[in-house]
Amino acid sequence: MKADILVFYKPEFDHPENAAAQNLLKSAYSGCISATTGKYFSVELSDCLCQQDAANMVKGICNKLLTNPIFENYSFKILHPAGILTGSNADSR
Repeated sequence: MKADILVFYKPEFDHPENAAAQNLLKSAYSGCISATTGKYFSVELSDCLCQQDAANMVKGICNKLLTNPIFENYSFKILHPAGILTGSNADSR
């Protein structure tokens, strides 16, 4: 089982990396309105986990290790044998 995790800066924080990427893309492509940079993680999980346990594990990994919850949001997709499960830190608010 695999979890795909995206970590990105919250929109209320003006991060220099986001500003640089957005300015470059907007100047090079007239159809580009905005851009956000982030990080991608692919995590292999035990197939013996149920969907809810897998989601709880991924949330724990994100909240404790992969993100700074003050500045960053995350979203994830778990490719489970029983189906695809999605979530984000916005789900826990």
